Amino acid sequence: MNCPKCHFRNPSDAKFCGKCGDSIVTLDTIAHPAQGYNARESAANKTKRGFGDSIKLGFIRYFEVRGRSSRSEYWWWILFTTLVWIAFGLIDSILFLITQDVIFLFGPLRILFVLAIIVPCIALAVRRLHDLNRSGWWLVIPLTGWVVFIIPGIILSLLLLTLFCKKGDERENRYGSRYNYIPNA
Repeated sequence: MNCPKCHFRNPSDAKFCGKCGDSIVTLDTIAHPAQGYNARESAANKTKRGFGDSIKLGFIRYFEVRGRSSRSEYWWWILFTTLVWIAFGLIDSILFLITQDVIFLFGPLRILFVLAIIVPCIALAVRRLHDLNRSGWWLVIPLTGWVVFIIPGIILSLLLLTLFCKKGDERENRYGSRYNYIPNA
C-alpha cells in the first residue's frame, strides 16, 4: 500500500509508512484490509465515498468537527437524511393519523430523528467547509441573515449551498489531508 503523504510503497498490512513514519491506516483500509491504493489510482477515486461509507462515517464521526469531509460524503449524507425524513413523515401520518400540515412536519418520529442527527449534520457541514479551507464559523453567516431579514437569509443560505457544491482543496490544507481519516478506535 502506498503512503498517502510520500507515496512510498509499503507492505499491504503496514499501519505506518516505512519512509516518513506517517500513519497509512484509512477508512478504506479498515473496511477492505486486503485492498489499498496504488500509485496508478487517481487521487479523485481516493476521496469518493459510496452511500454506505458516507452514512457509516457520519455516525462514526458523530461529534468530530476536526478534519475534512469530501463533497460526495456530504451529499450522500444529505440524501440519507432526506430519505429518512420522508419515510418518517409517511410513518407518522399513518401511525398517528396526522393530517394537518404543521403537525405533519413535526411528527413524533421526525422530532426524534432530528434530535438524533442534528449534531452529526452540523459536524459534517463544518468538516465540509474545512475541505474548502474555510472555517466552520461560515455556518453562522446565514443565521445572521435570517435574524436581520428573510431576503439576506435566503441569499446567504444560497451562498453556503454553492460552497457545499464546490470541489474541495486537492492538497493538504490547514485542516488536514484530504485522503486520511483514522477513526478513534
